Amino acid sequence: METSIGINIVVEENNLTVQQRNPKKSWKERVESMEKAWKDVFKTLLNDVFARQAFYISPCGKCGCKLPRFVIRCKTCSIFYCEDCDLKHHEKHLFHQRTLATATSSTCLLVHQFINAKGELFSKDISILCFKPEKCSNCDGQEQLEILPGDENIAVVNKDGRFDLKSAKFFCSYCKLVTKASIIDYICSGY
Repeated sequence: METSIGINIVVEENNLTVQQRNPKKSWKERVESMEKAWKDVFKTLLNDVFARQAFYISPCGKCGCKLPRFVIRCKTCSIFYCEDCDLKHHEKHLFHQRTLATATSSTCLLVHQFINAKGELFSKDISILCFKPEKCSNCDGQEQLEILPGDENIAVVNKDGRFDLKSAKFFCSYCKLVTKASIIDYICSGY
């Protein structure tokens, strides 16, 4: 016997006219149908988004301290940071994708934004990283130069996005001379 319930249904559908198979709905009915479908899947989609951005209480990936009510998540490093370790690490590793996560929100951090112990956002001038000259141009002192943030704003664009930094200047701790980094310094540093 080839007849089954499934085949009977198919046979019955084949006997229907096009009008009977797809009854025309009014615009209002179609909109209501779409709204109902959206409401049905919205909760599931929202839960999936929250699960992907879940706030995990885990120790800092650098120092191991217990993290308070917030955590800095670096996607580039794949590590959770406390506020101190984040500042120490990311003032030298500029082009990382960092996010401040709390139990109720998630905020992308710019290259110059950091968090204090209270969980408040603050800005710090971050200079573009440059190779230091071998010696001071004034006193020929070697190993005496520090890189400090300059006064000019510089935008660096790379594969990870745009990063707004400060220019670099070199400070000689021996003779106290401050020299602005030149375009040649930036080019020699790979920019």
